[in-house]
Amino acid sequence: MSQVEDWLFEAPRGHEQLIILGASAGWMMSPAFLAQYKEVTCVDFDWLGRWLFRWRFRTVFGRAGRQLHYALGDAHLLLPRLLRRQPKALILFDNFLGLDSLYTRDLGLTQRRLSAIKTLLLGRTWGSIHDRFSGAGPAICRNPPLAIRRLTGEALDTQDLIHSIQGSGEWLDHSTASVLPDGLDSRLIAWPIRPGRWHWLEAAWITPTSPTGD
Repeated sequence: MSQVEDWLFEAPRGHEQLIILGASAGWMMSPAFLAQYKEVTCVDFDWLGRWLFRWRFRTVFGRAGRQLHYALGDAHLLLPRLLRRQPKALILFDNFLGLDSLYTRDLGLTQRRLSAIKTLLLGRTWGSIHDRFSGAGPAICRNPPLAIRRLTGEALDTQDLIHSIQGSGEWLDHSTASVLPDGLDSRLIAWPIRPGRWHWLEAAWITPTSPTGD
């Protein structure tokens, strides 16, 4: 959690509103991070997540001047309306995009939806933390080398990544290679699934001055 929280606090400053897509119960969020925003809007499929999110962060949103909204539905369909409604809000995809194919049951549709995000959010400040790969590996993954990053201007090489963390067997690609603009630095974070198996989360913040991928 500490690496995720460190990344969250790298979010660009100057925003009073935050939109979280795939918020669920906010398992990756921290009270200190959320307390930076006067208004937080969460979007998720799960009605139970709304109750859990409010309960887990009741100390944050119980303060004067703090507002929490929760919208139920497909984040991809709701996002354009939210962008129009809150033109200055920071956008955060919260461990959501790597699971899109579970909702669509259509890999082609998922890839088109994920590829469209960069265009939809042109001119906006946004971030995503999402599953990039998952597979088997040793306990060294608990403290992954910080040098494992996608270098500016270079694509993330799957085999180099697997070799660097002593991965083994067949790894799952979560179809998120097209989410972030090309040439953007991103952070890779190990997240345990069960003993000996890991998600590798890719995380980055994008500003209007970031590479566009064109």
